[in-house]
Amino acid sequence: MTLKRKHRILIATGGVLILFIIAAAGLWLWIGRPGDTELENWIGRYLVEVLEHHITPAISLGALDYRRPRTVLVKDVRLVSDDVPLLQIERLLLELAQVPRRDEPVVIQRIELNKPRLQFVSRRDGGLVGWSNFVRPKALHEPEAVPPGWRFSDALQMRNFTIDGGEVVYDPGTGEAMTLPGIDLRLDTPPAEGEPGWYRIAAKLSRKQLFDADINGRINVDDGRLDLQEFKLDAALDEKRYGIFPPNVQSALARHQVRGALAIALTGTTKFPEWTGTSAQLKADLSDGSFAYAGQQLDVRHAGVDARLAENELDANYQADLSDRGSVVADTHASGHISANLAGDRPVQFALDVHTDDVERWLRMLPPEALAQIQPRPARGKLTAHVEGTAPPSDLARGPFRIEAELGDAQLVLGDSRFDTRHMSIHASIQDAALDLRYEADLLGGSSSGSARIDLAKTRPPELSITLTGVDVAS
Repeated sequence: MTLKRKHRILIATGGVLILFIIAAAGLWLWIGRPGDTELENWIGRYLVEVLEHHITPAISLGALDYRRPRTVLVKDVRLVSDDVPLLQIERLLLELAQVPRRDEPVVIQRIELNKPRLQFVSRRDGGLVGWSNFVRPKALHEPEAVPPGWRFSDALQMRNFTIDGGEVVYDPGTGEAMTLPGIDLRLDTPPAEGEPGWYRIAAKLSRKQLFDADINGRINVDDGRLDLQEFKLDAALDEKRYGIFPPNVQSALARHQVRGALAIALTGTTKFPEWTGTSAQLKADLSDGSFAYAGQQLDVRHAGVDARLAENELDANYQADLSDRGSVVADTHASGHISANLAGDRPVQFALDVHTDDVERWLRMLPPEALAQIQPRPARGKLTAHVEGTAPPSDLARGPFRIEAELGDAQLVLGDSRFDTRHMSIHASIQDAALDLRYEADLLGGSSSGSARIDLAKTRPPELSITLTGVDVAS
């Protein structure tokens, strides 16, 4: 090869490299540079107007920066209702499905929220400021009334939704707000093929060292329908983790020193924000836990709830195995069922079965004034009881309830006297806040029977009748 030819090859190669470097630098500068103000104005106006077609809060955007070809950055996004900020986003990143053009829909395929703050503030009537009427009724009930091009399904071709460093605030109106910081969410949302408006949901929601949740289902962005196929949450309960609950629940957990491993599984369907047509199945379990009540510390071997909701009808089964602190076996088992109409259209129905090897421990948890009214009172013994009844939701104490109980290998206390008993039957009912009770007992050397009528509203003193026949008295 001649020197002249080699020289030409070097020049050509160098020229190609220079052109490549120039093209790469130009592409880098073009991608990274801000968009023109006119296009950015259109993007901002389109985003706000799409939201305004669907929701009622006032919407404001801070600085908006369009970066070619398909990235939009927005700072300080706010949704405000009645001067209460419902949502604040420090930084919003949008990845578009296509290069935006003026007077055409801005189509979003990925959303990333950095440090969003979601706030719920209670009103005096119990509602939440800005959330009860968050969605415009016409957009909710007549999605087709929203003009084409301005519907959520026109603006979204979602593939991914991310939250980093999120925060949820609940203010019950008492000045004691609950704040749950540090929430991270990774949500994959591919569109459901052939079903406009529907998006698949596959998400992992976590709060470091507090809980982990997996979510699977689908949602319709036009009419708010949600099909939740799987929601699983695992959390450890102790004093450091009560903050994930509302303030009133926090105080109850702290008061009773509730601890344990909590697992929740939920499936169901609903429609936001009215929750119409809601159906759900819930399974919740607490294991290896403990709680304190009336000075007693109890271990929770296992406690669980299995509930179903359909057309405002709630049916739930529950059960628990409890024991004294440090005991290797559960000495108390409880199970039951509750049925209620959430709209209050019918009385609450419930049933409860309890067996305990130590009835005295449970009686010690009663207030002293209530304990004094139980005559004769078991000092020890094994108790098996069944309770069932119905009651209006507004006044559960009115009944009617029916109670059947069996007490064995027990000792009864009547005044200053004690009576050993092999077996005792108790029959009681509650009607209109009045307790009627009768019992029969086989005592060592004799028997006893009696009755009582107790006004639970405490408007009159108890009426007692007790008969003892040929008994041995223990001091």
